[in-house]
Amino acid sequence: MNDLGLARLEAQIQFLVEGAFSQLFSRQVQPHDLAVRLARAMETNAGPARDNDPRAIAPDDFVIELNAAEQQRLISRQPALEALLSEHLAELANDLHLRLLQSPLVHININPDIEPGDLRVSAAHQAQLKGATSVLERIAAPISLTPANAHLVIDGLRIELLTSPLVTIGRGNDNTIVLDDPYASRYHAQLRLRFGVYTYFDINSQSGSLINDVRVHEHRLQAGDVIRLGRTQILYMDESDSSSTQTSFAID
Repeated sequence: MNDLGLARLEAQIQFLVEGAFSQLFSRQVQPHDLAVRLARAMETNAGPARDNDPRAIAPDDFVIELNAAEQQRLISRQPALEALLSEHLAELANDLHLRLLQSPLVHININPDIEPGDLRVSAAHQAQLKGATSVLERIAAPISLTPANAHLVIDGLRIELLTSPLVTIGRGNDNTIVLDDPYASRYHAQLRLRFGVYTYFDINSQSGSLINDVRVHEHRLQAGDVIRLGRTQILYMDESDSSSTQTSFAID
């Protein structure tokens, strides 16, 4: 198991619930427990690689089962926890060198058979669950809000709207945004939605990434940022307050 990725997930869960685990479970269940179980569920349920990509396929549908009272108290304390955990699991898959076919979903469900102070985590692939009916009570996952009219302008000609919490960019045909650029890596970068803001991550590409002419590995995007990867130039725009000023976009 990737210790760095696990430690980061644990810290993220601790931040998200702001001590709720220690209060809810009287210290019997801690963020570390949930982080370990999520990571193990992801690794254990990974499927075989395919499409000439050496990475195993990560599961993308996670169910966390709790006692009814604890589930309700946890959700009331952090209503967006399911959506936020979904974003962090996308990061964990990258840390574990696994491939996601879809943005991961997280469901925090009630299971009356779970004892107080305990939890159960399972993982599956969304493609295998289509048409299946859950026997457990399901809680609707809150929608992770995206910036208004967030989009990319690629080489001044092509516009890509951003609506997903995880967007992959690269030369490979299975990316969310496919670049016709031989100088871009097959899997060059990701955009991850965090608390309503997209963050750009270079995923160990060969040529790296520049944003506003500065080499970056991670960058919190603002309207008007200019991204350069390979020989492709990308303008990020949204309708946040920072986008009130018009930004010119020059093509080399």
